[in-house]
Amino acid sequence: MLLTLTHHRILDRSTRLNVSAGWHAHLDVLVARMEGTKPGPFWDEWLQRKAEYEKRLPV
Repeated sequence: MLLTLTHHRILDRSTRLNVSAGWHAHLDVLVARMEGTKPGPFWDEWLQRKAEYEKRLPV
């Protein structure tokens, strides 16, 4: 199964970081549910993902 998510018109980096981390965390919840496991705490996951995206997205 392949899911492609495209989110357009995010102009500033701060919003891009928040949205990227949010989508990633939500998709992690979806994967956990599909696998029959309990997802971790959403906001903990979001903070971790945001830190990862801060390193990966250009300034």
